Amino acid sequence: RYGEENFVYASVHVDEKTPHMHVGMVPVNEKQKLSAYSFFKSKSELHDLQDKIYEHVKEKGFDIERGVSSDRKHLSTQRFKAVTLQQEIEKLEQEKKEIDSRLYDLKFSLNQAKSVDEIPVKEKGGFIRSKTVEIDSEDFESIKVLAKSSEVLRSENRRLKNEKIKIEREKDDLYKGQRFLERQVTDLKRENRGLKEANDFLKKTLERVKEMYKEKLPELAGMIGYVKGSILDKMNRKFLKRHFAGDDEVRG
Repeated sequence: RYGEENFVYASVHVDEKTPHMHVGMVPVNEKQKLSAYSFFKSKSELHDLQDKIYEHVKEKGFDIERGVSSDRKHLSTQRFKAVTLQQEIEKLEQEKKEIDSRLYDLKFSLNQAKSVDEIPVKEKGGFIRSKTVEIDSEDFESIKVLAKSSEVLRSENRRLKNEKIKIEREKDDLYKGQRFLERQVTDLKRENRGLKEANDFLKKTLERVKEMYKEKLPELAGMIGYVKGSILDKMNRKFLKRHFAGDDEVRG
């Protein structure tokens, strides 16, 4: 799409919360000049590229999710992270509810399964022969099905319970992260208030300095005029002495 020779590297990051890929390329156009505009003329071009990559990777058999742009442009980073964590918690809560529902269904299935004790049997044998039991072939098949399904249900039950425990732990970790971010947001708000107060104080101080300067301006102007006049007077005397012989000639 953009020329294989223009790509420098591509690496997949799997050590972060959301696995993603970084791609580096040099935007060189047909005239062998750097021109990012010729590659990405608008934001929609980037979106289209991301869609094409998603479709291509899906066709290759990889199970990935297409990222969705967020309209939360005016949230601070900490607040956005806190909101994201809350969404993760809600997602885990939903998964937990689904697991609870499946556990209930499994328990109900186990309770509804035909008990072995309910199957009618006939005992044979006695003191000489070992005791045997006769049951109908249909009931025997039911016992086999019950034994297999019971083990499957118990295994699924254990798996779901372990998954539920894992979700509870993940949810607790997310709650801790959310509380930490909320404390950060609170601290930043407090710091922002302090900076605003300091800024207001500096503004008021500057205004007072301006007022004082305006009040002292006439006095300062007089002092500057006096100093300026003294300097000019001295310069004038030096000039006169340089060109006239004595004080009498200087005085005229």
